[in-house]
Amino acid sequence: MEHLVLHEGASVAAIAEIECHLGKSLPALYVELMIRSSGIEGFLGEAEYLTLWPLENLVELNEGYGVCHFAPGIWLFGSNGGGTGYGFDLRRDGMPVVEAPFIGLSLDEVVPRGNSFGEFLRSLQSG
Repeated sequence: MEHLVLHEGASVAAIAEIECHLGKSLPALYVELMIRSSGIEGFLGEAEYLTLWPLENLVELNEGYGVCHFAPGIWLFGSNGGGTGYGFDLRRDGMPVVEAPFIGLSLDEVVPRGNSFGEFLRSLQSG
């Protein structure tokens, strides 16, 4: 995390509010990162860019992208800094991470990126 831009961490109350909104607990590693920095941005590995959106913007961004309408059951939490969003698949046990294009967002376009948040981060680091 030394090459990433970090921000002030999220409060436990803010995390609880998102979890209440979702009706599910967020993955522990994701929660740990958000407590350390609500919003993270930078390169992981050689070529993979990651933006984890600030916790306080998640509801607004998911509504703005129409995720509930176009890809119900997906909860976007960030992007590659370009046209691809990353999110949790709330329809599956363990909330695996998926990616989907912002333009043409639909469940048909959702692609698995990791069975867990940790696996997702490792896949970005390894390229």
